[in-house]
Amino acid sequence: MPQSSNGETQDGSRARWQEAIVTGGSKGIGRALADTLAAEGCHVAICARNAEGVASAVEALKGRGVKAFGRALDVTDRDALVGCRGEREGVGSEPLGLHGGPRRRW
Repeated sequence: MPQSSNGETQDGSRARWQEAIVTGGSKGIGRALADTLAAEGCHVAICARNAEGVASAVEALKGRGVKAFGRALDVTDRDALVGCRGEREGVGSEPLGLHGGPRRRW
């Protein structure tokens, strides 16, 4: 649900997380996660490999009235993923991390 300026959802409850990063956020499960979080008033940063898909998803998320940021990158590229963390444009400093795309252990 969209949040008011005090962080409450329309039904008066408070969202548990105010910000989230979703990998694989331009389509599939990752996009569904990002959409659901945005619908609850959570600001969302996404990343995925396809730049056009990321741009489209970010615009749709912003249309829900939340801050949204996206970056095209491959999550298996650790340096790119870590570099993106500092570029989230106000999405938050302690976000919830959700993985809708592939995982890799470093």
